[in-house]
Amino acid sequence: MGALVIQKYIDPVHEAYFEKLEKGVITHSQLQGEEHGTGNRPKSDAECLAFIVNPVTAKIQTAIEANQQAYLPISGMVIANDIEKKAQEKIEKLGKSVQDDVHVLADLKIEKEKLPPPNTKKRLLRRIVHIGVGLIAVAECLFLDEGLRTKMPKLAAAFTAGALAIVLGFGAHFAGVYIRAAKNARDRALRILLVLLPALVLFSVIGDTRAAAYNSRINISTETGQVAVPPPVHGADIATLGFLLFAAAVFFSAYTSKTSEETEREEAFDTISKKVALKEGDIHAKRQEIAGIATEAQQQKAQALLKFEYARSFEQRLIALAKEAFESYKEKNLRHRTDGVCPDFFTRIPEFHFTLFFDKAKTN
Repeated sequence: MGALVIQKYIDPVHEAYFEKLEKGVITHSQLQGEEHGTGNRPKSDAECLAFIVNPVTAKIQTAIEANQQAYLPISGMVIANDIEKKAQEKIEKLGKSVQDDVHVLADLKIEKEKLPPPNTKKRLLRRIVHIGVGLIAVAECLFLDEGLRTKMPKLAAAFTAGALAIVLGFGAHFAGVYIRAAKNARDRALRILLVLLPALVLFSVIGDTRAAAYNSRINISTETGQVAVPPPVHGADIATLGFLLFAAAVFFSAYTSKTSEETEREEAFDTISKKVALKEGDIHAKRQEIAGIATEAQQQKAQALLKFEYARSFEQRLIALAKEAFESYKEKNLRHRTDGVCPDFFTRIPEFHFTLFFDKAKTN
């Protein structure tokens, strides 16, 4: 859960409004105080109310009501508690879902423990065999491509060699699976013959093709006098080497390939493992969501309280502004009076009767 950062809330629009109001009210009070003082007024409590208290009360009350409209007089704690209540409802709902998921996860883990895990060593060996078969197929492709270029265009030779690589690579894999699926020794021997005899014929053709290409190049080099006459290359030698490599790949593939029972067991184990991983992911995501909801609720709650405190503080600042306006009026009035009298009502703090909204709302 992220750390809760609480900052002081300030409304720039409200602050600009207060600054403008303060300047207007204070300036007007000073001008009125000076004007009335020149005429030695006010002379009674009634005039004091009419000249300064009532006008200031009206202006400040209007500002108080504007503040009330901007920040409705609903208790800050009521808003905060409502936010917390709604968040708690979401958290409880998700919490129950997490508990259900935890129970399901426990059952899945028990089910997973009952299944035999895959043979990891055999899986690794199978991957190594697949890589080896792929390398053999690619090598045969490159060598055959070199030989075919003496008999056909380069593009055709490349496509033919590429097709051979695919046949050899997948052929060795599926041949191994085919042999592994034999039901008995006789069936296995028959399948080996069915796989290796066509492969022997294929590698004989490949060997003859490559040998012819190599011998052709030797003859050309010999005729131009570039090299001494080497012994001819025999297709049988090339065919034997390629066939033995392919046969080894087939037998390794047969040894490492999975039986139908192993396939079923591994699929069952992989399926239950995926379910466990998905359920763990769901639980983690829901717990993260719960933490996020709690953090957001705390931030919203703190924000609601900050806004309420700001509105209440703003209301108190407006009341203080009314008193400041009266003091500004009194100061200018007394300075410009020619009768030298300080009326009795100037010696008392005036009573402003405001309708307030945020003075007692916090814990309501």
